[in-house]
Amino acid sequence: QVHCKSTNESVADNEADLEPFIARTPLTLAQRHQKYLDSLPLYDRILVKLEDWFKRRHISPSLVVIVVLLCALFIVFVASIVFIGIYHRKQPFLLPSESIASKRVNVHSMASSSSSSSTAADDNNSIAKRITVLLISDIHLNKSNVRKVHQYLSRSKIKIDHLWAPGDFLNMKDADNDDEKTLSEAETALMDLLQEISAIHATPIIIPGNHDPKTMFSTDQEKYRKMGQCINIHNQVHRVQGETNLFLAGFGGSVPAFCDGKLYWTGYPYADDDAFGAEYTPFIDALIKNKDVGENGSVVLFTHNGPALCGTTMDWRLNAANKVITTGSQHVTQSLLNEKLSGKVICNIHGHTHKGYGQSHIGDVRVINPGSLKGKDGDQNFALLELAQFKDSSWRVSCVEFVTLS
Repeated sequence: QVHCKSTNESVADNEADLEPFIARTPLTLAQRHQKYLDSLPLYDRILVKLEDWFKRRHISPSLVVIVVLLCALFIVFVASIVFIGIYHRKQPFLLPSESIASKRVNVHSMASSSSSSSTAADDNNSIAKRITVLLISDIHLNKSNVRKVHQYLSRSKIKIDHLWAPGDFLNMKDADNDDEKTLSEAETALMDLLQEISAIHATPIIIPGNHDPKTMFSTDQEKYRKMGQCINIHNQVHRVQGETNLFLAGFGGSVPAFCDGKLYWTGYPYADDDAFGAEYTPFIDALIKNKDVGENGSVVLFTHNGPALCGTTMDWRLNAANKVITTGSQHVTQSLLNEKLSGKVICNIHGHTHKGYGQSHIGDVRVINPGSLKGKDGDQNFALLELAQFKDSSWRVSCVEFVTLS
């Protein structure tokens, strides 16, 4: 018989005194269950307790299994997203020259024809310098797309050395140039747009298109040559600032376009290709004799209207056989095939033909159309041009990257 002591006394003097009593006392069912649980590993004990809890609350074990699996899948999904984010942040960012150079093989594969002198330059000269030029054209007053280009360059950390824009900044019709009020309003809108372009680069080089004010063709007047921060080089040979032996030969305006032998749209300020040639041919003759360019100068022919019989001046928007809209000038084509000039011209950059963006060749000369930033019918295109200068001071197109805004 066990005698209980007072509350001030201990229940037993030591544990040894109680051992015979505990050994003789039979365990209750609850005690046996607890002893069984104590003998299990930790995770088994947790499962048993959960099972008991579910039974007491009449919860289906299958429902619990589904919930647990869904939770596990969610955790795996979140972990994967976090891992992918960390991985991409650790990737090295390509510099502009590297990002463009990554497409160099594809670009040169398109340039299947090249002169033997150009090949020799590649073999015998190392590249002394590379520059990146932003080409934007046919904006047609879409300042929003100009900002998007600026954001693209900033987001991609692309540093450009020059900005060249071959015309069609506005949406003027031919008759608008005959109304003084409309012309004045157009000039104001043009200066506003040029200011937006100048936010991308300090000194953009521009020429007029067929939808721009007629005053842009008056480069003999200083206010139409230096327009804000932009330099208008229509009918001018311009030495590229900061570069040695590199020149831009600028000529704006357009000739009429034809489809199936019929007039499709008019040109401005030239009524036909002969009128265009009457001004363009003397310009080319002067370029050939230009003493600054000399025998070894490298020239970029910078026109609004591209060459005839070239893929970059053909518009297939009608999606029908024999329904191509031809927009190029025969005189530009002839100048690119002129032996006295073709050795100096490293490429022809032009705009005007929105659907002809990309590149092609006339003879050995690469022709580049950066596309349009008008923003309508998929016109969301621009280009990044990389030029390389060799140790003999000659320049060549290294590669071109065409970009479409999303």
